[in-house]
Amino acid sequence: MKHFALVAAMAICAAANTAEEVKVDAPANKEALARRIATLIQELDDADFNKREVATVALIEIGEPSHAPVKQVLANPPSTEVQYRAARIDRAVAKQIREKRNPGGEAVGGLQATLISECDTFSPDDKIVFQLQIKNVGDKARDYVAIHFFDHTMPGYKSSSSGSHARVVLKQISGDKFPEVGCINGCGSGPLRIVTELKAGERACTEVDIGGKKPLPKGEYEVYVVYFAQSRQLLKDLKADLQSNAVRFKVE
Repeated sequence: MKHFALVAAMAICAAANTAEEVKVDAPANKEALARRIATLIQELDDADFNKREVATVALIEIGEPSHAPVKQVLANPPSTEVQYRAARIDRAVAKQIREKRNPGGEAVGGLQATLISECDTFSPDDKIVFQLQIKNVGDKARDYVAIHFFDHTMPGYKSSSSGSHARVVLKQISGDKFPEVGCINGCGSGPLRIVTELKAGERACTEVDIGGKKPLPKGEYEVYVVYFAQSRQLLKDLKADLQSNAVRFKVE
């Protein structure tokens, strides 16, 4: 525990330099916030389960200011319990940071599309999967047709199917040459329509296979997703398709 107390004390300095707006009971003073974070980190190894759980939730709710101190502890955890909890906090806060830095595309008819990546660098053998969130940013509940199939556009390749709900648009900024595949056109009677209700503030999440099950050559890329709200009349009251924010990443 002496080693853990030292790590928690060191975390005060790291937290003091990153303190921003805090969501729960956090003092406005940066030094006081840093001390609070250090105390909560120590409580991750407390003998009382409830105290450990409260500290875990509080550090997640504090958000970005707790990220660097928690990662510092995660690099050299004093116990398996702290390792588990610090990893849980790290994942949750990292997700908050990504969502904050990805403001999403332009809202249309009270809906907004946001594309989020777990990381920004992949290896050529990785399956590159992002998350697409369609959020109801309006003040009333509205219908939403769930996404089940994607078309893909990328250098040297384009797929199209009448059954798709959205298109993944991948642009190569630099890197190795793409193989020429050409166009693949599918057929069907139109997209499957599974309608769900999104209440105000709710979001629907869908995994997006960026490469369309194809390995990507090494290079730098930019990708965004277009949801066919208007063009395929998935949502008849919308006057335009929903386009997400663009996300950059590397394959190396």
